[in-house]
Amino acid sequence: MIAIAGCGYPEFGFTAGPADATIDSAIVPTEDVAADDGADTTVADDTLDVDDTASVDTLVSDTGVDTVMPDTPSDSTYCMKAPLHVFCSDWDTSTEPTYGWASFNTTGGGTLAVDATAFSTPRSFLASFPAGANASSATLARTFTAPAIDTVARIDFRVRLAVASYSDGVMLVKLQRPSGRGASIWLGSSGLYVEALGSTYKTYPISKGIAAATWYHVRLETSLKISSAVVRVYVDDMTSPLVNVSDASTADDEAVDRELVTGVYASKPTGLAAGFFARIDDLSLDWL
Repeated sequence: MIAIAGCGYPEFGFTAGPADATIDSAIVPTEDVAADDGADTTVADDTLDVDDTASVDTLVSDTGVDTVMPDTPSDSTYCMKAPLHVFCSDWDTSTEPTYGWASFNTTGGGTLAVDATAFSTPRSFLASFPAGANASSATLARTFTAPAIDTVARIDFRVRLAVASYSDGVMLVKLQRPSGRGASIWLGSSGLYVEALGSTYKTYPISKGIAAATWYHVRLETSLKISSAVVRVYVDDMTSPLVNVSDASTADDEAVDRELVTGVYASKPTGLAAGFFARIDDLSLDWL
């Protein structure tokens, strides 16, 4: 399948078909603030420790217990409310985290789960990986056909992060071409930023202070073009973009096929210094 790619990051494949997926045991993060012991810790069946030795940030462990719910879709769920979207995933219809997605990828100990700590009840998507691997991922993907080459996509999602920064950089959401070139939202050492990877590579800081264990509404609007691509990012305030450019490069070729990727992905040749997890909820895609 199509690989996620970033500047200098190796490709990796997706596994097709949610029905064929084997999902690892869900991670149950601990409550409130926990001091790190300075040692890398692998993911156990019931806890996830994030080692912050590569960062001055204090670990805040998120809250949540995985809960199995019956498959009872309701017209009160986010995705069933008007206006309906081109694509929507709120992880409320099924206890399977891959439900509604075409493929998934778990490498370097990455895990996919649903979780009861949600922006809109009863569930959210919980993606995680441990420290140590050179590249780790826990991601979902689905392909779409845009109305035209220069069509701007709008991606809305809610995100709740384990920590407010991640020194190695971790991807959360990406819209890309089959080559892996595209626009994506990342968490880095200074907070959130957007990456534009096309015929050139550029990052744009998102000037919004964030905290761990807090839900944020993030919106990415982008076209995938070799030049003159639109990249706009909003956080909570949907009237004033924190990033607003129209001269980006987000592709090295141009056609109408797109791939939407969400979850967590990070890469470091010497090994990731810390594990990471994030919750994502109420994700939608629309064409502008």
